[in-house]
Amino acid sequence: MVWKKLNLLGRGSYGSVYSAGEATGSLIAVKSCNFFLSSSLQFEVKLLQLLGDCPFVINGIGSDISMEEGTYVYNLLLEYASGGSLDNLIKKSHNNNNGGKNMSESEIASYALMLLMGLSSIHDKGIVHCDFKPANILVIPTRNRMNLLKIADFGLSKIAGDMGSNGKSRCTPLYASPESYLWGLNEKPGDIWALGCIIVEMITGKPLWSSKNYVDLVGRIAYRKPVLPGNLSEEVQDFLTRCLERDYRKRWTADMLLNHPFIVKNLSKLSIDEIKSLHQELVMSKKRKITEKPWMYLKGMFSTSTSTTATTVGVANKVEEAADDVKN
Repeated sequence: MVWKKLNLLGRGSYGSVYSAGEATGSLIAVKSCNFFLSSSLQFEVKLLQLLGDCPFVINGIGSDISMEEGTYVYNLLLEYASGGSLDNLIKKSHNNNNGGKNMSESEIASYALMLLMGLSSIHDKGIVHCDFKPANILVIPTRNRMNLLKIADFGLSKIAGDMGSNGKSRCTPLYASPESYLWGLNEKPGDIWALGCIIVEMITGKPLWSSKNYVDLVGRIAYRKPVLPGNLSEEVQDFLTRCLERDYRKRWTADMLLNHPFIVKNLSKLSIDEIKSLHQELVMSKKRKITEKPWMYLKGMFSTSTSTTATTVGVANKVEEAADDVKN
């Protein structure tokens, strides 16, 4: 694949992200870092290979190595998200000075559905994201004016149960779970806690937690029960309670939450255009695979694993059935 870096989109602890143009004129995103410091980025490639069939995880296109200013650079090629991040979307929707309109409950439920389907696929593959937050969820607009959310940035992810990866919190502080601070546990329930924090932020436009400083924040998360926004429907309040259960052993899983009334009731409210968008994304995801194209003399350093379908079957079937009803 021939491509050229265009604009810097952002920098993180594991690399810089650029927009890039393909020879065909299409835009992609490129995450780059020094090749000799690229172990985390190469691990991210492996994870995206495993998750290649999930429509709510950012699509990995491939990887290669380039020479830039005398340095070998490892590049992860990704689907380009023209809508920015969920963080941008939340700020825009709550910016009343700029004509922003708060997200409706049904809109939030639709986004929660996508995130849960993504988390279900990630967790089914034995992966913990570990840094689940609005800035790491990308937005892709569709022709039907529905935003699709896709989980991205697996730079801090780990294999579930790998105790060597525990010991301290890996998550961004505002979205970290109590057990990550109290016992250094970074497992699947931590991603669900972060989801609860994200849903609250979609509702209010503000983070769940406020604090004077980092030490105060850690103390609040570790030892206090979160205070939920007022004026929530019974379904939303119960959903958040299941996500933000302080005992991680009692916290609901992604698959359990997919069957929660907050999700199920609002799924039936999706418009015809929204159903078509979801169905099309499910269909297209089955055709995607991540490939690797490193220089030939480095070929032996990489391996390719087979992608498997990882979409939550129950909800996917409901979407497909709804799409069939639309066609009929």
